[in-house]
Amino acid sequence: MEYLPRVSPTSWSYDAPHLRLIAEHLDAVKAGTIDRLAIFMPPRPGKSETYTVRFLVYLLEDDPTVRCLITGYNQSFARKSRNLAETRMRLSDDKASADKLPLEAVWFDLQSISEEERLNALLLKRQIGASTEQLLSEAGYGAQDIQRIVEENRAVGKRQA
Repeated sequence: MEYLPRVSPTSWSYDAPHLRLIAEHLDAVKAGTIDRLAIFMPPRPGKSETYTVRFLVYLLEDDPTVRCLITGYNQSFARKSRNLAETRMRLSDDKASADKLPLEAVWFDLQSISEEERLNALLLKRQIGASTEQLLSEAGYGAQDIQRIVEENRAVGKRQA
């Protein structure tokens, strides 16, 4: 949590219990005790500022060669996050650091990519804990098909147990 005061505006409050909990998990990511972290919370509690912008800036200020994947719900969110991080880097003491950063906002519609790319994206989401229902929906299945597949999987699981 020590990084938040360093990379946040003085007007920004980060002393909420849920932000402290996020920061503790992010510290574990930085320390290497957690290798993947997915944060699921309702809109507006500060997770985007805490994780997507502030923690990314902290990581990149500490080590400009670090590689991380930040995902978002749409292209404008990805660009905004990248722009906020770039702005913060330009304002840092190390003026050259912003020039070294290969920040890129990447967003794509799963329906417009190849089958192999779509499967790889869905596998990555599965690894970070996305539900079967969510993955099937993103793969283009309708609600009735999803329900049928989930029920079939449960039946197979019961037979194997």
